[in-house]
Amino acid sequence: MQRQQREVGWGEQVVVKGDEIGEKIKEMMGNNLLKSQATRIREEARKAVGAGSSSDRALKGFIHIWKTNT
Repeated sequence: MQRQQREVGWGEQVVVKGDEIGEKIKEMMGNNLLKSQATRIREEARKAVGAGSSSDRALKGFIHIWKTNT
C-alpha cells in the first residue's frame, strides 16, 4: 500500500510537507528541555487564569461594570 504524501501550502505554493511536520513533532516530543518548559508554561497559564488571578478579577470587574451600565 502506497502512502499518500500530504503537503501544507498557501494557494499553489507548498510551504511544508506532512513528513517534515511529523519529524519536527517527533523531535519536540523527545526533547526533555522542551517538555519541561512546556510544563512550566502550562502551570503559569493555569495560574494566570485561575480563581483570584488578575485575569479573573479583571473579567469579574468587566462583568460588574457591564451589568450596572445596562
